[in-house]
Amino acid sequence: MESAAPETMFGLIIETLLRGVARRAGEGVFLFICRGYPGTGPFTIRLCARLGRTASRFASLVRRLRSQPARPIAPRHAPRRATLAPAPKTTPNPDAPPLPRNRAWLGIRIFEARVCAAQLDHLLRRPATQTLIASDYRFGRILRPLCHMLGLRNPPIPHYQQAEPEPQPQPEPPAAAPFAPASINPASANPAPAGRTLLPCPHHQRAPPRAA
Repeated sequence: MESAAPETMFGLIIETLLRGVARRAGEGVFLFICRGYPGTGPFTIRLCARLGRTASRFASLVRRLRSQPARPIAPRHAPRRATLAPAPKTTPNPDAPPLPRNRAWLGIRIFEARVCAAQLDHLLRRPATQTLIASDYRFGRILRPLCHMLGLRNPPIPHYQQAEPEPQPQPEPPAAAPFAPASINPASANPAPAGRTLLPCPHHQRAPPRAA
């Protein structure tokens, strides 16, 4: 089974967990946590639907990434537009209370859940699974609620690593024009005020040629 694909192993773990939930529900292990439900039957149906959606989302994301491996997806930090309609709920009874949110609330009540938690921890530590999870941030959104439900502390879920863009070549700066000092005429450098005549400076006058 070590050579099986991660999605196949994940599907088998969820299937084992579903069988354990169905078996232990008949023994009344959910009597004290199904508050707000008319009985353990609706609670078990909602829990099984949640686990089934987790398995289907994982397998669907893997197939999508393998069919389009050249399209990395970055997480969205901006809020959604107000014009978009919310996604319809696919739960059996949308008005039913939510599932418990305590850590390991399923693992401490079902023996099969503790076995599946150990198998899931082993699966997440495989190098092939680590590479797959790190390729898309949505794997973390799928796996973290399940790990919280089973009681896995610090699950080995790598963070999403977005490929850095290739550096663009910088354009070369234009060549500077050569510096040419301009000749400065003393008369033009200090122009005379209006109405005045600028007399030549005696120090700038040429001396008369000497007699031979």
